[in-house]
Amino acid sequence: MNNNNKNRVGGFTLIDQMIVVSIVMILAGQALPSISSIFKNHQIASVYNEALAALNYARSIAVTSGTWAVLCKSNQAGTACATSQNTAWTNGWIVFEDADNNGVINTGERVYLKNNTLPSQILINYSRNKQRISYSAEGYAVGYNGKISFCDLQKHIIKTMVLSNSGRIRLAQSHELGRCE
Repeated sequence: MNNNNKNRVGGFTLIDQMIVVSIVMILAGQALPSISSIFKNHQIASVYNEALAALNYARSIAVTSGTWAVLCKSNQAGTACATSQNTAWTNGWIVFEDADNNGVINTGERVYLKNNTLPSQILINYSRNKQRISYSAEGYAVGYNGKISFCDLQKHIIKTMVLSNSGRIRLAQSHELGRCE
């Protein structure tokens, strides 16, 4: 009987541990781009859903109040509608009742929603290049039909919604995707 085997403790050698760590690092390196892509797609889907909810809310306000309601690009401060064509939709938006349909928040017009906390990694492009979308008391958005695209910083389109003159919104099919600028 050999007594040397009794005192020996089983385990992994340093080389075994280095091989396992190397394999884990290689697998993690392969998975990291996928995780990043999933995170980016989740962020864009979240902003898409917020915009969809805001548009539906504006339409609902118009119909229930019997007057015009607007979703407009927010200025950088998030306090009023943007007046510049260059202002991005990524500064957020404001939903308000617009009794005179001029696209400006006047005294006495109620502001229902302000959203100016959008991630800076997302670009939003409205194909009509307008500062606002107005809904009539009947829920129509005549003259504001178009595509609203949600893109990443590399200008890859992730999602696009299509707004019709009737005021209805739907997810665009792959052959209908808009563009990002």
